[in-house]
Amino acid sequence: MADPVNVQPAVIQVAPACCCAGQKKGGLAKVMKVVLVVSLLINAYLMIAVIGQVILSNATEKPFAGSMPINDRDPKRIVVLEVAGAIDGAQSEYFSKALSHLDEHEPAALVIHIDSPGGGVSASDQMHHALQLFRAHHKNVKVIASFGGIAASGGYYIAMPCDAIVCERTCITGSIGVIAQVPALGGLAKKFGVEMNTVIADGSPHKADANDLFVTWYDDKGELTPAGRAAKGVLGNMINSAYGRFLEVVEEGRVKNGATKEQVKAFANGKVYTAKEALELKVVDQIGYLDEAVARARKDAGLGEDAQVAIIRHEKGGLASRLLGSSRVAEAGVDLTNIQPSQMRDMLNTLGGVKLEYRLDFPVK
Repeated sequence: MADPVNVQPAVIQVAPACCCAGQKKGGLAKVMKVVLVVSLLINAYLMIAVIGQVILSNATEKPFAGSMPINDRDPKRIVVLEVAGAIDGAQSEYFSKALSHLDEHEPAALVIHIDSPGGGVSASDQMHHALQLFRAHHKNVKVIASFGGIAASGGYYIAMPCDAIVCERTCITGSIGVIAQVPALGGLAKKFGVEMNTVIADGSPHKADANDLFVTWYDDKGELTPAGRAAKGVLGNMINSAYGRFLEVVEEGRVKNGATKEQVKAFANGKVYTAKEALELKVVDQIGYLDEAVARARKDAGLGEDAQVAIIRHEKGGLASRLLGSSRVAEAGVDLTNIQPSQMRDMLNTLGGVKLEYRLDFPVK
C-alpha cells in the first residue's frame, strides 16, 4: 500500500502542470487575437488615410444648391471655388489642384469665394499666380471674386486677377501690407545656459546680420542694440520687397477695374475697410452676397437661369481625420505624449523661422 505522504506530492506536481498548460494556450490565443485586432485596425486606418488622400488629390465638384447631380463636362456651368481659412502651403496646393481640374473641364464662369484673413507671402503669391495662369489659358471664362466675412491681406491679394469683386455687407477687407514675426530666442537660450557661437566666412560678413534676427533686439533700457539695428534693417528690406510685390499686384488688378494708381496707393496702406468704405475707395466693385456674385457671373457669361452651379470645397484633414476624429496636432503628425527628437527639432526650426505674411493680425490683449 502506497504511502499517502508520497502520493500527495505527485498530485500537486501534476495538477499545476495541466493548469499552466491551459493558461499558456489560453493566454497565447488571447495575445494572438489582440495582435490580429490591432493589425486589422492599423490596416483599416492606413486604408482610410490612403482613401482620404486620393479623394483630396482630385478636385470634386458638388451641387451648389439642391440635390441635382453635377456634370463637370458641361461647358455652360458655373463653378464656385471656395477659399476658406488661413492661406498656407496646403491651401495653395488645394487651390492649384482645383484649377488644374477646371483646366481639363472648363466652365463658363468661375466664382472664387474667399473667406480668409490672409496668410503666408509665398502661398498667397502662388495662388495668385495659379489663377493668372488659368485666366491666360481660358480667356473666355468669366471670373468673379466673392468676399465673405473677411477677405483681407493675402485673401485680397489672390482676388486680383478676377474681373470683379463682390463684397458682403459685413465683410472686412483691405489690410494691404506685410507683417513679420521673428522670435527673439536669445533670452531663452541664456536662461537655459545655452551659448550660440557663430563663425562667419570672410566673404559673407553680412551673414551675421541675418543670424542676429533671432537675438534680443533691445537692451534693458528699451533701446535698439547695434545687432538689433542691423537685424531690423535686414528684415525691413525683406518686408519692403514683399510690400512692393503686393502693391504691384493690386495696381495690376484694380486699374483694369477703373481705379487709378494714385487711388491704389492711397488705399494700399495697411488699413482695414468696411464694405461701404471699400466700395467708395474702389477696393471692391459691388456689395452683395455669394448668390449675387453667382448671378453676376451668370450674366457676364451670358448664361441662362438653368445653368448648373457647382462648388469645390477644401475638405481639410482628409477622410481619415474626419472619421477617426484626430485633432489638428494629430493631423500634423505630432503626438505630444511621445515627441521624437526629430519632431522636436522640426518644431524648434518652425518656431525659430522668419514668418513674412500677408495677413490681418488682430492683437490679443
